[in-house]
Amino acid sequence: LETHICVLQTVYDALERGYDVVVAVDAIGSQLASDHEYGVRAIEKLGAVLLPAESIVYWLLKSAEHPKFKEALEEVKKRRKALSR
Repeated sequence: LETHICVLQTVYDALERGYDVVVAVDAIGSQLASDHEYGVRAIEKLGAVLLPAESIVYWLLKSAEHPKFKEALEEVKKRRKALSR
């Protein structure tokens, strides 16, 4: 999956069909950093919301009262630990 090709086209199609689009910006990429940056800029200009995956998780849960909150928190902690190595 390339940000500037597959992701961009999918975002465009979804927006054209009336969907609200949120993209986990830290979960997409391209072989070339410049292609990724151009793709991200285009996606944002089209009107999609770009957020880190962690933000999207908490956004979907809405509050710490969600029954899956603790489970999600543990996964987020594992991910942070793995990425900090």
